[in-house]
Amino acid sequence: MKQLDPTFTFDGYDFNQLARQDKVALFEKRKANGCFGYEVIIVQRYPAQTIRGIRYPAREAMPSSADWGISGWSYKTLDDAKCKFKALCGQTAGKDQKQHAPAKRCALPVLA
Repeated sequence: MKQLDPTFTFDGYDFNQLARQDKVALFEKRKANGCFGYEVIIVQRYPAQTIRGIRYPAREAMPSSADWGISGWSYKTLDDAKCKFKALCGQTAGKDQKQHAPAKRCALPVLA
């Protein structure tokens, strides 16, 4: 399985993985203009498949936009992101990723 790259660029942001434990990852995201934030995700795992005639290997990926708030969260501060990361690390051990609810201890406002 191809693992999610620890650094990548998407939608004008440079992403840098700060921490990862099993399926939970914490990324810093930054634009060249200085705009930045943090994202905590439950890494998505996909089997090898063909989509619109293009073959993809088994791989890990970021959550889709439709899964944001379920499998991915955006934060303004590193402390808030770390709180969510730690809470999710305790929830994901041996569980299916779709069964997770946001942690109540870290119910913090997310970026719009």
